[in-house]
Amino acid sequence: MKLNYVDGFKIRNTLDAGFGVIGSRAIYSYIPKGEIWFDKLYTKEKEHFLKIHLYELKLMKERGYEQARKIIEKKFRKKEKPPNFVIKKANYKGFVAKYVDGRIIRKYIDPKFILGCHSVGLGRDYLNKFMGKKEIWIDIIQNKREYKYTLLHEWFEAYLMIKGFSYNDAHDYALAAEKVARRKSGARYLKD
Repeated sequence: MKLNYVDGFKIRNTLDAGFGVIGSRAIYSYIPKGEIWFDKLYTKEKEHFLKIHLYELKLMKERGYEQARKIIEKKFRKKEKPPNFVIKKANYKGFVAKYVDGRIIRKYIDPKFILGCHSVGLGRDYLNKFMGKKEIWIDIIQNKREYKYTLLHEWFEAYLMIKGFSYNDAHDYALAAEKVARRKSGARYLKD
């Protein structure tokens, strides 16, 4: 497969607010067959992301997404205690937002951590060992202009899950709220 370095911020502002760090046709239908798109801000971790992406594609065919995620979390996580990964903290609408070094999170806690996450109702025991009850993590590796969108997305998703929404439904609503915020800041999507 051909690896293409892309501007993830631009993709999330013009094509798909849900684009992560790495993807191929199996996950994102707009990526041409035979290509892998990779957010250039994460170049220092290229090997990590490529190894996991290719392994995940194989596992998803055999076992499905949830099983693949569990296997990847165990296989690609270092077993020792992580060094300090919190860069700064802030309060946000009843949550503690922690801006974290995502490289450390990916090595020691969650190999698939990208952009951000929250601690509400995910059922991921190992991750929850490190997170408080109402906590959001924001990966500082992403473009700084995206912090506010990631924070909004994670907060709204967690808020909806507290209200009883499933993760999938909460994620969809949070993605829509994120797109609204991006549009207010000038983002324009293909169908706009």
